[in-house]
Amino acid sequence: MWQIEKFELLGGGFLGGFSIELPMGLTCVIGPRGSGKTTLAEALRFVLNGVPDVKARSNLLRDNLSESTMVIRAQTENSEKLIVSRNFPGAPSITTPDSRTITGVELDRGSFLPFDAFSSKEIEDIADESLGTKRRGLLDSLRLEELREIEIALSQHRRDLDANGDALRASWRHIADLKEQIEELAGTPDKLAALPALRTTDRASKLTVSTKQQSLTLQDFEQLKSANIKVETIIAALRKEVESVAALKIEVQEESANRHVMTLANDALNASKEDGVALLDQAISRLRRFLDSLAASGRTLKSAQTEEIAEHQKLVEDNAHLGLAVQIRAKVEQDVMRLGAFKKQLGELDKKVEQIMSERRELRSKFLLERERISSVREEVAERLSEASRPSVKVAVIRNADNHVYEQTLLGGLLGSRLRNHEDVVAALARIRPDQLAQIMMDSDLPELELLAGLGQERSRKVLEALSENVRPLDLELIPTDDKIAIELNVGSDSAPNFRDAAELSRGQKCTALLPLLLGRRDVPLLIDQPEDNLDNHFIFETVVESIRRLKSRRQMIFITHNANIPVLAEAELVIVMNSDGKRGYVEKFGSLDECRDQIVDLLEGGEEAFEQRSIRYGKS
Repeated sequence: MWQIEKFELLGGGFLGGFSIELPMGLTCVIGPRGSGKTTLAEALRFVLNGVPDVKARSNLLRDNLSESTMVIRAQTENSEKLIVSRNFPGAPSITTPDSRTITGVELDRGSFLPFDAFSSKEIEDIADESLGTKRRGLLDSLRLEELREIEIALSQHRRDLDANGDALRASWRHIADLKEQIEELAGTPDKLAALPALRTTDRASKLTVSTKQQSLTLQDFEQLKSANIKVETIIAALRKEVESVAALKIEVQEESANRHVMTLANDALNASKEDGVALLDQAISRLRRFLDSLAASGRTLKSAQTEEIAEHQKLVEDNAHLGLAVQIRAKVEQDVMRLGAFKKQLGELDKKVEQIMSERRELRSKFLLERERISSVREEVAERLSEASRPSVKVAVIRNADNHVYEQTLLGGLLGSRLRNHEDVVAALARIRPDQLAQIMMDSDLPELELLAGLGQERSRKVLEALSENVRPLDLELIPTDDKIAIELNVGSDSAPNFRDAAELSRGQKCTALLPLLLGRRDVPLLIDQPEDNLDNHFIFETVVESIRRLKSRRQMIFITHNANIPVLAEAELVIVMNSDGKRGYVEKFGSLDECRDQIVDLLEGGEEAFEQRSIRYGKS
């Protein structure tokens, strides 16, 4: 748990300058519209979270704060004092009070000085998104470093699978070429058997030997070509390994008591990493020399082939009296020998493909297990959040239920299929796992597709043709299917619960479902801009205020609000009063509830008279 001790705005800009110490517990920012409350909130967000991905927020920062320096003075969970300063749109500067610069920290990643910030619109967006990244992000940010390690492992598995896929595709192309050539030569043994026998002469024997040698030379060329392809594949794989080794890094968390140990470990890794990269580069260099050697052998072979062709031509001319029969037999014998060589190569390639596929199954198993680890981490987080939000809200992880990317891939794959109602076809196909569909495509297994999709024979045939034309099955295997995060609110009673997903609820109910989660999800500072939007006062008092009171001792909360119930009933430790002169906003006052009583009554209750009139009216029997 860390704390923002002071927030300062220096220089000019829309808000001018101020310096405010922020206590632990609840700080409420109040003021009329246009007084700069949201600008203050965005300044806090920018210092700790960086450039927003929302254009409107980015424009607000540029227009209102480009002339300002924003400074946060913080105390880490280890009681270390830090100063974070930032100018829009620059990078943050992190120093200690004695001006020592903190390096090696990426503040915008959210793992160093983590900070939760939400507007009412963002809360509603999370509730609305039954599928997608926003709800997953709500869980993932709580185990960020662990999930990043899993993602690094997943990236390595993807690279391994990509390299494996490249090798498979190259082998399949070679197999297709060989099958085409074998098909062209399929009848040559029968053709040779049907040819009449020739009278053997010394010159005829030489011609036969020369013909056979030309065939052997062609086979030698094929071997050199095959070796060249294999070495190029190995070099490509080694290049990826060089990138993987170079990318290895141990994150040193500055706030961790183990940072010295981790720094030493990272230094040792960097030293070893250089040796590893050097060895891999050396292996690549030696393999390239081997390629040069293969090229030299190819040139020598080409020279020998030229001489063989010339000698063969001379023998053909010397044996002209044997006529066309010799030439025909020589050509057919050469084709028979090529057919045998192609069949032998095909058998070797089939074994190679079987081996690559076996390796792929193992790699894919590791990949899927790593992805399942992400789901397991999310389930642990969901259970904790549910426990903290019971009995009104529960959170659940539905594994692999978000297959939006898979469906979009299928939709694109059906282009040109001449099928109607693509969405219905995609819905049927989406019931098949991506790896299952990939295998169906590789095997051209029409009966299996028809059985699993239930589309009928003719429609299944068109689907298979279209997918085979537009989608690579090996890529389909790695299509991400992600978890769906269910956030449900009990719209019934404790005795007769009726939980419904937030996406199906009214605006007020959406925020009712999300706010308890946001308040209790972790202990880092929390900023919410106008949490009371779309909520009724009964819920604010019964749930929001109760949660704030319960969490105040362990969490710093900053609320931008127009609702008096939040600062008053939740007993805010600090109230910041904003105002405006019509052109610029400014901090008019800040202090305790008692010190800011008049401003709270005036801004949030409609004035002293309105407040007294309501008290009189509510006091009637």
